Amino acid sequence: MNSRIDVLELVQCLASSMIARLPQPICCRLLNKTGFNQISLYSEPQTLVDLISPNIQVAIEHAKHAITIKLYAAENQLSLDYFYDDNDIPLSSSELPEKAILDQALPELIGQPIRIKIHSDDKLLKHCFRSFEQNMNIHCVTDTQEENTQQSSWDIEINDLRSVQNKEQDQPSVINHSKITLRSLPQLQNTKSSEDIDLFWPFFDSDLHNILGEMKELRKPRVLVADDSMPSKMATMVMLEHLGCTVSGASDGIEALELASQHSFDLIFLDEKMPGLFGSDVALQLRDNNGQNQLTPKISLTGITDSDSINVLYEKGITHHIVKPITKLVLENFLMQWRNN
Repeated sequence: MNSRIDVLELVQCLASSMIARLPQPICCRLLNKTGFNQISLYSEPQTLVDLISPNIQVAIEHAKHAITIKLYAAENQLSLDYFYDDNDIPLSSSELPEKAILDQALPELIGQPIRIKIHSDDKLLKHCFRSFEQNMNIHCVTDTQEENTQQSSWDIEINDLRSVQNKEQDQPSVINHSKITLRSLPQLQNTKSSEDIDLFWPFFDSDLHNILGEMKELRKPRVLVADDSMPSKMATMVMLEHLGCTVSGASDGIEALELASQHSFDLIFLDEKMPGLFGSDVALQLRDNNGQNQLTPKISLTGITDSDSINVLYEKGITHHIVKPITKLVLENFLMQWRNN
C-alpha cells in the first residue's frame, strides 16, 4: 500500500543506520539540489528502501573516508547520485518512482558569508561542513583556527554532542539562538521538546540551510548610519529599515567610531562632514585598526562629486560613494548589488 514518504528523512535514516554498522566511521554528505526543504512522494516504503539501500552500500564499500548522496528534481521526478570519497563522477544513480511533491523553498541567505564555528574533535565532520561552503553562503572555522577575539554578530556555533546519550547529561545552558547542537539520529528518541536548535547527523545541507534562514538576524543586515543632520540621518535609517535592515544611528564621527568599535556591522554609511571626525577619518581608523569592522564596507554619503576628492575618500578607507540626496531607490539598488557580490 502506498504511503506518503518524506524522501529526505528516508535517505537520512538509511545512511545513518548503514554507516553506524561500520567498524570505522566515515563522512556522509547529503546534498539536496532541489531548492526545496520538504520533498515527498507516494510509494510503497519497501520499494524505495530496496531501490536506495544497495546504492548506498556500494558507495560505502568503495569509500575510504566519505560518501556523498545528491538528490535532484527535474519536473518533479527525483533522482539520486551516489559518490565515494572526493570523486566527481557518480558511482551509481537511481531514479525514484512517482512524481514528487516539493514544498517550502529554501530561504535566500543574503549578505556576508555566515561564519560557522564548529566545536568538535571529528575531522571528518569538519571536512563535511567545509564541503557545504561551495553551495551555501557560509564560512566554517574551527577551534584551532586563529580568530578575531570579538565575534561577528552573525557567527553560529555548532556543538558536536553526538556522544551524549540524552539531554539530561548536557550541561545547562541559556537559550541562545546563535548555537546549534549536533546530535546523532539515535538520540532523537531521547531528545525532549525544547527551544534548543538541534541538527541530527547525518543531515542534508538543506537542513542546515533552513535553520540558518529561520534565524531572523541572518536575514537582516546590521547597518550603522552616521550623520550629524538629524532629518537626513532619520530619513536614511527609515529607508534602510523598510529595505529589511537592522539599523543603528550615530550623530557624529566620534559616536560612529565608538559604536563600530563595540559592535559588528555589515555595512557602515558615513556622512562625510561631521563634527569630531569626518566620515572618511572614521573609515581610516576602522581600516587601520585590526577590529571587527576592518573589512566592513564603508559607504560615504556626501555631496562631493569631483573625482580628486572622491579618490581621497577611497584612499582613507571609504569603499563606496553615494551622492546626496539619498533616495530609497538608490539604497535599494546598492543593497541588491552588495548582496549579489
